[in-house]
Amino acid sequence: MKKQLSGFHRAVAYVLALLTLAGLVSLCSCGDQANVNTEAPETTASIPVEGEVTSAGEEETQSLFKKADYNGQKLVVWQRDYNANDYASEFIANFSSDTSDLMSQAVMKRNNMVEDYYNVVLDVRNGFTSDSYSVQVQAGDCEAELLHAMRSVLVPKIVSGQLMSFDELDVDYSTAWWHQRGFKDFEVAGEHYLASNDVSVYRFCGARFFYWNKRIQKDYNLANPYDLIKEDKWDVEHFLQMVQGVSTDNGFTSLGEYGLLLETGAGNGVFAHMASGCGITLTEVDSNHDIQVVLADQTEKIDALFSKLKATFGNMNCVLDFSIAQALDIYQEGAGTAHVFDWGRKLFANGHFLFTQTDITCSVQFIEMKDEYGVAPNPKYNSDQKEYIHKDDSNSLSFAIPNTINVNTERLGTVLDYWAYVSTDTVIADYYEITIKTKRAYEPEAGQVIDIVKDTTMTEIAECMGIGIAGILNDAYGGGSIYSIWASKKNAIQESLKAYNEYEP
Repeated sequence: MKKQLSGFHRAVAYVLALLTLAGLVSLCSCGDQANVNTEAPETTASIPVEGEVTSAGEEETQSLFKKADYNGQKLVVWQRDYNANDYASEFIANFSSDTSDLMSQAVMKRNNMVEDYYNVVLDVRNGFTSDSYSVQVQAGDCEAELLHAMRSVLVPKIVSGQLMSFDELDVDYSTAWWHQRGFKDFEVAGEHYLASNDVSVYRFCGARFFYWNKRIQKDYNLANPYDLIKEDKWDVEHFLQMVQGVSTDNGFTSLGEYGLLLETGAGNGVFAHMASGCGITLTEVDSNHDIQVVLADQTEKIDALFSKLKATFGNMNCVLDFSIAQALDIYQEGAGTAHVFDWGRKLFANGHFLFTQTDITCSVQFIEMKDEYGVAPNPKYNSDQKEYIHKDDSNSLSFAIPNTINVNTERLGTVLDYWAYVSTDTVIADYYEITIKTKRAYEPEAGQVIDIVKDTTMTEIAECMGIGIAGILNDAYGGGSIYSIWASKKNAIQESLKAYNEYEP
C-alpha cells in the first residue's frame, strides 16, 4: 500500500467546482435517468475556503509514487462515448485537436504528466457497449485494461466472470483522490469490482440534492435552508413545511408558483432519494459478505415517511410533477428543450417552483436563471439522524477492470493511482477556476452543502443489477404498504441475488 497524502492536497474548493461544472458542459441529458437502464460517515462540514489548489512538489510526489519506466507501452482505456447524449464520458482524454479551451488544456496537462512520469501512453478509446465488450472478452480479444462505463451495465458482468477485482491492484484506496464509500458499495463475495476516483467527475456527480429559489423563499417569508442546516433542523418536517408554504389555486388554468417540481420514477423519483436521505437502504452486506435485502426490517419507517410525503406531494396546489407542469405551461416557457425533464427544469429556472431535486450536471439549465438559487442536501428523517445521505444514480459511470490475461495489474495500479492524484490539481481545479466566475449559488454555504453531498454519497448495488428492486419503493409509494409489495416480489429478487451471493471469484 502507498503512503497516504497529508490534508493539504484536498482543498474544499474542489467540491465548489462541481456545483456548476455543467455550466460549461452537459455530462448528461438530465432526463429520467433511471429509464436508461434496460433492465456514510457522520459529516460536520465547515465553510469552504476559496483559493488555488497547490500542487505537491516533485519530492513529495516521488515519496508517494514510485518512479517507473514502462517503455512507451499503451494502457488502453475503453469508455462510453465522450459525446453520448447522456452519461457522456467527458474529460478522460481529448478527442479534438483544438485544445484552446481551458478544460481541454487541463486534460492535456494532466494526461501528459502521467505519460511523462511513467513513459506510458494513455490510449483512451470510445465506443464501449455491453455487447461488444462481452464478445471481445469471451473471445480473448479485449485490449483494454480499464473500462469507464455505466454501473448498471458493469455490475451484471461481475457474476459472469467478466470483471477483475480492484483488490488485485496494489493501491491504497483510503486516499483522498479515491471515493472510499463507493468502493465499498460494490462489494461482491468480499471483493470490490467497481471504483471511482478523481480521474472522472462521476466520482459523485450523479447524487441528487435540492436546488431552491431564493426569491420565492423570501417572498413567502419561509425559513432559509442554510439557517436550518446550521441549526441541525433541516429534516423532512421542515422541508415539507416549506413546500406547503408556496401554492397556487387558479383552477389549473395556467402556471403559478409552487413548492416543489416533483420527479417520479422507480430509481430517481424524489421520494426514492428522500428515502435514502432518511437512512432507508435496500440492501446491506452481512458478515458472510452476502448481499441481503433489508426492506422488511424498515417497513414501519418507510410507511410513515411515505404517508408524510404523499400528504404534501398529493396537493397539486403546492406540488406539480413534470408532465403536469408542462401541460399547464400555456405560454410555452419551457419549449425548445429535449424532453419533459428539461422542460420542467426550465420552468424552475423561470421562477415557478421553490424546490427541484436533481444532480450537479443539470445545473447547466440554471445558468440563465433570473433568480438566484441555493442548494440543500436531502433532509434528514428527524433530529435523531446524525448524518445526511445521498444516493447516487445507478447509471453513473464507474471504472472496472476486464478479467483478461492482458491486464498488467502492477502497471495499471501504479498508473491509475497517480492519474487520480494529479487529476485533483489539474482538471478538477480548473473546473473551479472557470465555474466560480459564473455560478449563481455563489455564497460559501453552497460549498458546504456540496461538501456534505460528496462526503455522504452512496450507491445501492442492487439497483445496478436490473433485478427490479428499485421498483419496490416506487410501488409502495404508489399504493399499499411496503410489506405487501416486498412480499409479492421477495422470492424473485432473492433468487436473482443468489447469483451474486454464490459467486466465487
